[in-house]
Order: sequence, then structure tokens, then C-alpha cells
Amino acid sequence: MTTVIPELTARVFAHLTEQDLPLIGPIHLEIRSRASETYPAELLLCAPIATPARPAPSMAVVLDPTHQETFVSLTQEQAGDQRLIVAVHDFLSATHDSPFKRAGHNREIYLPSFGTGGPGTVMEIAVPTATS
Repeated sequence: MTTVIPELTARVFAHLTEQDLPLIGPIHLEIRSRASETYPAELLLCAPIATPARPAPSMAVVLDPTHQETFVSLTQEQAGDQRLIVAVHDFLSATHDSPFKRAGHNREIYLPSFGTGGPGTVMEIAVPTATS
């Protein structure tokens, strides 16, 4: 999976550039299912844009309903630790109950500082939630 996310991101950015569609927020990766030894993960890379767009082949337009997010912020060093990332996903998945309920799949939000080596938060792992 080490090349999947950069490849998906490159394809999405190429299409957005070709269509002159600027982002209105950071890209995020929805984790629809986890990878196992016998099955690949089901991932959905999302790029928020302000105007309707025609998707490229193998891409789709998906609406992201309004929601709150319960999240954990990570530094670049933490974002490079795959075991920590899995543990954070597990923690958020296990604790999404009362007074909140899950409103979508876990996601990884890559902030503009991701991969720059800069200080501070570069990534967030989140669970979309709605108040009960």
C-alpha cells in the first residue's frame, strides 16, 4: 500500500489541474475496509471542491454530508508510524458511541504540511460523527 496513496493522489491532482478545479480543503482518504492478508483495503480518496465537476474515468462525485468529526492530530514522525496509525483508527472506532454516533467511515486527512518535514500537525485521523 506504500505506493497506492501517492498514485491515487497524483491522479486526482492531475484531473483537478486539467479541469482547473482548486481544492477548498485538505484531501482525505476514507478507509472503507481494512486490508488483511487475503483482501486489499477498500479506499476512497476525496478532494473537496466548490463547484460541480465531471469525474475522470474510474473517479466519482461523492457528496460528504455535513457532520462533526472526532479526531486525533499527528505530527510527521507519528504519521510515519503505521502501528500508531492503526492503533488510533482502532481507538476512534471503539470510542465513537454516546453521546456521538458514527456518520461515516474512518478517514485520514492530509494537511498541506504533510510530507514537508515541518513541525506541528500534518495529518488527522478522524471518525465523522453526528450528535444524538
